[in-house]
Amino acid sequence: MKNETRQIKAWINIARQSKDYIFFYNFVTTLIRFEEGIYQSLH
Repeated sequence: MKNETRQIKAWINIARQSKDYIFFYNFVTTLIRFEEGIYQSLH
């Protein structure tokens, strides 16, 4: 789980340097919600 958090932070850092920041931010937040939904459904 910690590795996934580190990966998400890396994506956010890339997004900050990107011109597609808003798109990337929406993608990451959607992905986080999706993963949280899976995590909750498994537990």
